[in-house]
Amino acid sequence: MASTETTRTAEEIEAAAFEDELRGGARIAVLDVRSAADVARWRVDAGATPFVQACEADIARDPEGALAALPTDRPVRVICARGNASLRVTRVLVERGLDARSVAGGMTAWGLLLTPAEVPLTGSRARVIQLRREARGCLSYLVLAGGEALVVDPAPDPAPYVALAAAEGARIAHVLDTHVHADHLSGARALAAATGAPLHVSE
Repeated sequence: MASTETTRTAEEIEAAAFEDELRGGARIAVLDVRSAADVARWRVDAGATPFVQACEADIARDPEGALAALPTDRPVRVICARGNASLRVTRVLVERGLDARSVAGGMTAWGLLLTPAEVPLTGSRARVIQLRREARGCLSYLVLAGGEALVVDPAPDPAPYVALAAAEGARIAHVLDTHVHADHLSGARALAAATGAPLHVSE
């Protein structure tokens, strides 16, 4: 069991590290092994990073043809829905001599990833930490003061907010949804239930 986990770790990259590479301009290529229809609905915003779509079945049937557009002069990050197909394809690429790693958890993990960044404030005793959900273009906030935290417009998973508040020595005392969102799922009710904090919403 331990040896299997070691092998998987060597072949995978965590979603947070993958995001850091994308935003940091690392010289990588992204291979999405979901179907063309799934990629058309939602894909990694790779910017200037080379992006190639080739589904696993096509790679298995005709690797030369399916991977013809894939750069071979840089590391490849392989992504799928949940990290299973991408891990299988990664092993094929490694056997072909490429430097490749599978994004652990796939689009699901990358889509839930929150990147914190403190917002500079002057003349305030409060601190504001913005949490960016890069995959969906959504923003949420943790406002800290006096050992308490207010969470504004949380994403679906309450765990990152609970963990960040704890790391800052604060308890989540309030949860606020500023409006009904058309562009992301709100985690306000789940976070309020997980912490016992009151949920504030507009009339």
